Amino acid sequence: MIMGTITASMNFLTKDTRYNKERPYLLIYEPPEGFPKSNIKLENHADLQLTDLRGHEDKFSLRNDGFQITSIRSKLSGEDYDDEDLVKNIYLKEVADAVREMFGAHKVQIFEHLVRKRHVEFPISTGEPYQYNQPTSIAHVGMFMSSFLIISILVNLKLMFLQNKILRENGQ
Repeated sequence: MIMGTITASMNFLTKDTRYNKERPYLLIYEPPEGFPKSNIKLENHADLQLTDLRGHEDKFSLRNDGFQITSIRSKLSGEDYDDEDLVKNIYLKEVADAVREMFGAHKVQIFEHLVRKRHVEFPISTGEPYQYNQPTSIAHVGMFMSSFLIISILVNLKLMFLQNKILRENGQ
């Protein structure tokens, strides 16, 4: 299968020195008067080449490419993802088990998860709160039911890998 490529534009967080001291944030509630709802500054990058990796997942590795795609066979069906308890008690455990097995970790802790479901009116606001978080318009790390990208833990894993390598080299 040939990997298909499309051209698209995407919003990325602007490099701004304020983020050296203040993390980017977007409040999902109305803040106190005079407090900004967000400090996020975005810049649009046009003409990005995006490649469909389906069917080529095994050609990429964390070591060589900085990301890896791994399939997870879940016990959940598509409708089960509407059930918060099933997601927390089954799917997130399956994800943690897969990450633990992949990296030989002793413990994997998932701190949070987020379900996004597009409302029929999205991206036009209804003025009412949505039942689920809506799709995002900025580049971010995401997880998909059939596979996931391990990017958000990349820095820690590289540090752990280097630390273990140094310990092995020193006979510890």
